[in-house]
Amino acid sequence: MPKMPARWRARVRETSLIQAGYIKDTSITLPRDFESICSTDSGTLRELKRRAPFHVVNIDACGSIAPTNATHSRRLIDAIHRLVELQLSKATHRWLLFVTVDARDGDLDPATFEKLCDAVRVNAKASAEFETGAIAFLHPGASDLESAIATAKSGDGRPFLNIFALGFAKWLLHMAGAKQWSVRLKRSHCYSTRPVDDPSPSMVSLALEFLPPPIGLVDPFGVSRQRPSPGGATDDPSMQILASAAVIDDLDALLEADAELSTNLNASTHLLLAEAGYEADALSPLVAEAVAGQSTPPHRFPDLLARPES
Repeated sequence: MPKMPARWRARVRETSLIQAGYIKDTSITLPRDFESICSTDSGTLRELKRRAPFHVVNIDACGSIAPTNATHSRRLIDAIHRLVELQLSKATHRWLLFVTVDARDGDLDPATFEKLCDAVRVNAKASAEFETGAIAFLHPGASDLESAIATAKSGDGRPFLNIFALGFAKWLLHMAGAKQWSVRLKRSHCYSTRPVDDPSPSMVSLALEFLPPPIGLVDPFGVSRQRPSPGGATDDPSMQILASAAVIDDLDALLEADAELSTNLNASTHLLLAEAGYEADALSPLVAEAVAGQSTPPHRFPDLLARPES
């Protein structure tokens, strides 16, 4: 039998997600690489333009947002720029962007990373409060922002992830600000995808809320006695992003410290993977009894463990 085309397989998966109640029937999943929207004649871009604006966009990438030496058409960060451009041209409501990407030293194009850091530098020049807070966040005790950025960039693990998250959120804020939109960094998370003996976070999952311009119309001459309608951001978005970046949760640490939470995660993961058709034997470690000497129930990633000899 001929193979089912990728778009048909994608439609089957999308339908099953809708029927299971995980997404709405107005949602769409993309059958092609998201990076393909960088091309102006892309079928995916045409589909997005037809269906936009969206209330929630989720981008779950296995790799770097801008791999070293990647071509323009294979860079996720360029696709994100195209998506945000489309959303801000069509949306009049708040919307959420979830981005999960690899953020570790050696996997991110240095020139692109430097430009993300520039977004932090520009903000620091405009606000002494932000500059002081950024130094304390990136490297407490540093003499200046450049030293703090340099130390964070050279420290793989959480320091590297911190400067990446701050720079990425600030980059989005500067672009949105050009259209009078604002951006808030919501509760976000990080975790490790390194070998089991290295808990340093390498993946970051950022939740960003885009807020439209205020609807209020200011009367410069005071002819009207009406106050402008409220709306728009009410706090300093730069300081809000900085404060939220400083409290990004390390999921591995949270789960290691909470046996009940770890057990619930394992059970939920087992259920979802079983629904997806995974073999029962492969999933059994997720619901196995606690391992002697282990502080939490069976490891969240049982495939990374050395199995005992039978």
